[in-house]
Amino acid sequence: MILVALFACGSGTIDIKQDTGPTSSTNPTNPEPEETEEPEETEETEPPPPVAPNLVVTAPGAFDPIAGAALDVLVEADRAAALYVEIVDAKGTVVASADAAEGDSLGTAWSGSHPDGGWAPAGAYTLRATATADGVTAEVEQPVHLVRCGLVTVFADDDGVTGTRVPMWWHGDDVLQDVDAPIASIERMEDDLGAPVPLPAVMEPAARPTAGLTEPVAYVWDSRPILTLVPGDSVVFAGTGLDGVDVGVRVDGWSVVSGVPVRPGDPIVLQKDAAMAETLGVTDLDLPVVFTIEDGGATRDIATTTVPLRFLAMLDEPTFDNGDDQYEAWVAAVEPALRGIDGTSPDHTAALDALVGWIFNDLGLTYDTRYGASAYTTYTGGDWERANFYMSAFLDRDYGDTVNCTDCAGILGNYANMIGAYLGYVIINPSFDLNQILAIGQDEFTNCPFGPRGCGFSYHAVTTHDGAATIWDATLAIDGDGDPGSLPSTAVLVQHMTGEDYLDAIVMSGSPLYRYESQGSMQ
Repeated sequence: MILVALFACGSGTIDIKQDTGPTSSTNPTNPEPEETEEPEETEETEPPPPVAPNLVVTAPGAFDPIAGAALDVLVEADRAAALYVEIVDAKGTVVASADAAEGDSLGTAWSGSHPDGGWAPAGAYTLRATATADGVTAEVEQPVHLVRCGLVTVFADDDGVTGTRVPMWWHGDDVLQDVDAPIASIERMEDDLGAPVPLPAVMEPAARPTAGLTEPVAYVWDSRPILTLVPGDSVVFAGTGLDGVDVGVRVDGWSVVSGVPVRPGDPIVLQKDAAMAETLGVTDLDLPVVFTIEDGGATRDIATTTVPLRFLAMLDEPTFDNGDDQYEAWVAAVEPALRGIDGTSPDHTAALDALVGWIFNDLGLTYDTRYGASAYTTYTGGDWERANFYMSAFLDRDYGDTVNCTDCAGILGNYANMIGAYLGYVIINPSFDLNQILAIGQDEFTNCPFGPRGCGFSYHAVTTHDGAATIWDATLAIDGDGDPGSLPSTAVLVQHMTGEDYLDAIVMSGSPLYRYESQGSMQ
């Protein structure tokens, strides 16, 4: 008999076997059927869900669209994605946007303009960036402040410890500089079109003090000036946006004493880190005031305002005996004098030596070889100790460039006392005959400066600070070759010469003496 057995196996096959009788497990001719391993069942794997691209946005937390640069934005994704960025104001209005398809970065900038025209108002905005890849979008938002950084007023001061500011006099208006008033100011930070209004340029020495110019300021040379800067409100932006973000200030060479974070109307106080100057002279400086923010652990510059300054480095405060306002430093006199001796060591003797050289060589003055008469000085009531020098007339050259010794003593003495180098004058008399001299503005040495009819002086005015022990003279140069009575001659300026040596150099015969020491007066 043939049996047909059906076995359900994992493979789904059917085995047909023939029955030959009893079987035995030991019978090799009739082995038992082998067991077949069933394979493990497997399930279908679901694909992973789409993952949003990694999105990185780089942009400053604040910017000034007028005084600084545009708002630069960089959007980056870790793989190709459609990128989009927009800037939204507080009302939800999109003021700027940009997009890029299937890129891994998007760079764009916002100038600060508004879609409706003009500048967008200062304040807080939202920067919103998206990146879309494989149908999934990542979004990042961050605040951005549009700010308006600018100055409307600048004051100059000292703290009474590190140096002294010297008020100056404008002789044309009889006005003494008010050290409590601003040295520069503007009414608003921008014009009607939104362009920044710069602080006014520094006035020239002959100018009159007006609100349209920055006044020069004088300090004793080793002072550490203090500047007070006042941030202004913005007319175009109807605010500055500074209340919502911390803005700092950086000025190279100056320390910020107070006033940060910056707020409109609150003064920012700076002090110079080192002495204003190492020598006498004039420094013109466009001082960059940089406004900054802390952004991601780094300091970012967002705007710069330039402050025009002119510092006059004086030897000391004016050293006139008279304390009236007109005996302060005159702007129109001090500034040219300090420029003329710029770089001179801040020392009394060095300052006077330099002034002699400047007056004798550079002012274009000529000695009156016809009469030897003064043009800008009178002796009040015939009193030798009451010389009055007309400084205002001299600065304007009302009576020309021809001068005598009395004028030169007044010129040198008043310039010196204005910059803080004490000096008076003395009269040498009675009459004496001259050795070889070179008078100011002349080309040749002579002992007869007035021609054959005049080979001597009836008197001669020179300057001193110590009772004629030391003499400075801007009227003439002496013969310094050791033989002052004859030609040829070697010109030597009269700079810190002893009184005795000076008389030996100029007097051929006679017995003159130094008399009538005084500072005189000035107007």
